[in-house]
Amino acid sequence: MRRSGSFTLIELLVTVAIIGILAGLLLPSLAAAKRRSQGIYCMNNSKQLALSLSLYASDFHEFYPPNPDDNTTMAGYNWCPGSVRGGMPGVPPGADTFNPDLLLNEKKTLIIPYSQFIANIPDLG
Repeated sequence: MRRSGSFTLIELLVTVAIIGILAGLLLPSLAAAKRRSQGIYCMNNSKQLALSLSLYASDFHEFYPPNPDDNTTMAGYNWCPGSVRGGMPGVPPGADTFNPDLLLNEKKTLIIPYSQFIANIPDLG
């Protein structure tokens, strides 16, 4: 009996089942790696923010940049413009709480010359 060069239905189903099992094993580890990378990215941004504030203070007689909580400063004369209150459990976020463009805009913040923020923040969501 001569066999053709194509797969039988059983061989194809077994191959698809093996690929499905491998994908099922791989997806949870990929999700965990994504969470770890988001944590590392956030930690790096926090370090850059703290370093920027420290460098600013060293140039201005150990004073940190102004940032009153009542949004009364002019654009470009504070370190974090906009309404950025909240962002913690139980406190509703302001309109600009999670807006990274505010810290990257050199016309709105005093610390941008001291920062090494990455301009194209990846969408990790």
